[in-house]
Amino acid sequence: PDLCLAGVIFNKVGSARHEEILREAMAPLPEIPVLGCLRKNNDLAMDSRHLGLVMAHETGTRDRVDLLADWITGGMDVRALIDGLPKPASVPHNVRTVPKAPRVRIGVARDAAFCFYYQENLRALEEAGAEIVPFSPMQDATLPPKLQGLYLGGGYPELFADDLAANISMLEAVRTFARNDNPVYAECGGFMYLMKTLQDKKGTIHKMAGIFDCGCWMQQRFAALGYREVQTTSPGILGPAGSLFRGHEFHYSRMEGEDPLAGNIYTVKDRNGNYPKGMGLVKHRVLGSYIHLHFASNPHLATSFVQACAGETPA
Repeated sequence: PDLCLAGVIFNKVGSARHEEILREAMAPLPEIPVLGCLRKNNDLAMDSRHLGLVMAHETGTRDRVDLLADWITGGMDVRALIDGLPKPASVPHNVRTVPKAPRVRIGVARDAAFCFYYQENLRALEEAGAEIVPFSPMQDATLPPKLQGLYLGGGYPELFADDLAANISMLEAVRTFARNDNPVYAECGGFMYLMKTLQDKKGTIHKMAGIFDCGCWMQQRFAALGYREVQTTSPGILGPAGSLFRGHEFHYSRMEGEDPLAGNIYTVKDRNGNYPKGMGLVKHRVLGSYIHLHFASNPHLATSFVQACAGETPA
């Protein structure tokens, strides 16, 4: 009863007759105005593939925004929507922590192969004192200079495995960086990149960085999907033993083989409290996992990683 409905907007309306039927159906509820009827438009459809939608940087983003704007303004009463919204409560200007002066440089893999990041994670690192330095494992010949840590996020390394494998100088640079005991955090696609091999859906095997002496292969059905709660069993680059994090796991690849020199420091629960086969492999000062952690789930996570990069912890 306390819910304030500004109105209703119908989506994927098929025709003028369809709109007429919808408006007739809403007529007995005059307190809920019809603010718009947005017509079905296949030009606005977003293609999908395994793991979700085709990424924005692979499509004509500017053209799509213009089409969306025309679709909205042509199909709904924007002014009536704005006028009908409740007035927002005042928000203090100092909600966010002011980022500290950068004291470490953390390289973040950003290109078509590595594009899954929680923006909150990058913001948390900056607020903890990190300078985020983007680089492309596909196109750059080597790592940016003077890095003190690496963050390899998720994405689609299996779709760009040819380019990743062909960039031998970058693979060697990442390998050398890791073997020199610099902190590296890798999740999902980034974790796959640090394995010895990646087998795509066509069965082609591509050589990767080889930091972890195991491989992965793509299957037709997803291998894991769901929310995860992680607790560490040993100290590491993300904090002390017993640190608790939350995140999400969704991937089609499976790991094969084991690295006898790598240890697992994760215990994992799903949303039902069960223990799925999740892991956080550690070798040198590299932590790799299929789980995408949300750094806001533990306010000390970003700080711990920045401290590790600065050499201030014995991780």
